[in-house]
Amino acid sequence: AGVFVGACVSSFSEMTASSIHSLLELEAMLGVPLLGILPAIEPFRPRPLKRSEVQHQLAANHGSALQTPPLRRNPVPLPVLDQQPSIFGESLRSLRTALSQPRGGAVPRVILVTSCLTSEGKTTVAFNLAALLAQDGSRVLLVDADMRRPTLHYYGPRSTPEGFAMALSGRRSVPPLQPVATMPNLELLAGSEVPPFPSELLGSARMPELLHEWKSAYDFVVIDSPPVLPVTDAVLLARHSDVTLLVARHQRTTKQALRRTIESLQQQGDSRAPVGVVLNDVARDSGEFYQYFGYEGGIYANEVA
Repeated sequence: AGVFVGACVSSFSEMTASSIHSLLELEAMLGVPLLGILPAIEPFRPRPLKRSEVQHQLAANHGSALQTPPLRRNPVPLPVLDQQPSIFGESLRSLRTALSQPRGGAVPRVILVTSCLTSEGKTTVAFNLAALLAQDGSRVLLVDADMRRPTLHYYGPRSTPEGFAMALSGRRSVPPLQPVATMPNLELLAGSEVPPFPSELLGSARMPELLHEWKSAYDFVVIDSPPVLPVTDAVLLARHSDVTLLVARHQRTTKQALRRTIESLQQQGDSRAPVGVVLNDVARDSGEFYQYFGYEGGIYANEVA
């Protein structure tokens, strides 16, 4: 009797769970392709400087005391820039391969990255995807289109209010900033300015003009947008994109939120631009992670662990 009651409770809990737990239920309910699955990223832990690095900094400062700024947690982790291979980097390369398949006769060049709600990892996916595309030699522009909560300006050579909002307003031409010295093909358009009416700026005639300029100057344009459900910005941006990546967080994003987000993008956006889902923050030892890739370890998995 105890086993029977326990099985019933377990089955009922699984049926009524509101968040995404299984790839099978995700693919069954979506009606849109699952383009990739990304593992959880290890938390960033700053390491102490080596003696040689301290001496190098002292020499750069002409022997004076080090002017070390207070440690600040980066808003976006960048595991694809690490020298050592990682499971996250290999999974992101699989996503890049899926995106490289021609859709409608051409490879998508304007990639919109969004999510249902906040804290689902869309900015992390956008920045790492842009860096990965740039590593192949393509010229890539990463646009921080989240004008309500901008964060990517921290990666520029200097923090400035001049960004996407100023470019849309047409007050003056804003050159993209180069965020990472080791990535010469990656440029960033981001600023700290928060305009009063972001949706009106996105719906203006200046938006298609900017996209025309970017597509002539870059091979890929990756746009990090606000989440879909709280504001309408992402739906407006989807009309100008070749593909929309919808980032859902494993065991956090609810089924209802995912359904409503896809309906908003398909009904209010441009139906010609496909929508694909990326399941983010999946535990590396979970069954869902290995279920997607079809293996449970081996020498290749150990090399990038």
